[in-house]
Amino acid sequence: MSSGFGTVLKLQLFGESHGPAVGMCLDGFPAGFRPDLTALQAFLDRRAPGRSALTSARREADRPEFLSGLADDLTCGAPLTAVLPNGDTHPADYAGLEDTPRPSHADYPAAVKYHGAQAASGGGHFSGRLTAPLCVAGAAATVPACASALVRARKLGMPVFHVVREYAEDGSDVEAVRHAAWHDGGKPVSRACVNPRSLDEPAPLAPQPGDRVVVKPRFSAFFNTNLDNVLRRLGVGTVVLIGTTTPNCIRTTCYDALSLDYNVAVIEDCTSSRTPAVQAANIEDMAHIGAQMLTCDEFCTQGLASVRDVAAEVAVAVRGPRA
Repeated sequence: MSSGFGTVLKLQLFGESHGPAVGMCLDGFPAGFRPDLTALQAFLDRRAPGRSALTSARREADRPEFLSGLADDLTCGAPLTAVLPNGDTHPADYAGLEDTPRPSHADYPAAVKYHGAQAASGGGHFSGRLTAPLCVAGAAATVPACASALVRARKLGMPVFHVVREYAEDGSDVEAVRHAAWHDGGKPVSRACVNPRSLDEPAPLAPQPGDRVVVKPRFSAFFNTNLDNVLRRLGVGTVVLIGTTTPNCIRTTCYDALSLDYNVAVIEDCTSSRTPAVQAANIEDMAHIGAQMLTCDEFCTQGLASVRDVAAEVAVAVRGPRA
């Protein structure tokens, strides 16, 4: 089993289920990004064991300790390395696994691969415990993927739009169903919020000269904005979507773009959701209604070569062959 993944971003996992800790090292992460550690912790808490009758009874704090890659709460360009100490360990509970591997686990493949020298307790390096550092890496990975996609789009001469939401200080334009949460949550995404950094994009994703910024009042980039008019003036027929979160802003923008007869491509690994299951379900739904899916690597190497111009195909079919 290889514990390393990726090309642009290189992820290395380490640790065992009942060893001192598990962790990850993410190399290639750009400098200047201020990670939202509160959101990261909430993400980790959703996958942590011991939270329901359907999960393992094991209880772990899962508080990541960053050993490198952060300086003054900003990524500094060095490999982003985090450890999650193991506290609720009981290796004696797994005595005998070397001789009697569990069905539906990786005990036997691990024994064959490592000639019986594997750490067997709790599945060792093959344990579901390793999904904790994967959460840390996954929460961070969308930013550099988006940064790579933006660089490629500019090189291809594609117009780049940064779609942001900003509410009035008095909350008069906040959705009715969100107003109470907005008010009680510190009035985020407005100039009335306590921390104005909540309005800032990570440095690698910040608008560059020639980029355009669209301020939207709702989830969709097309709702009550001039985006459709500007795209048509520029002769744009294909919309490429990146960002977060997939079920809200990406999905609603995708549906509106398809309704307006744009070709829509979604770069899957440049979008994110609260859980992998939510992400997969939304990607599947968008694909079923006509969105075309790409990976960041595909977009960076091939551009839009694999994206069908469905709108043009339909126009030809409706117009019929010309003499």
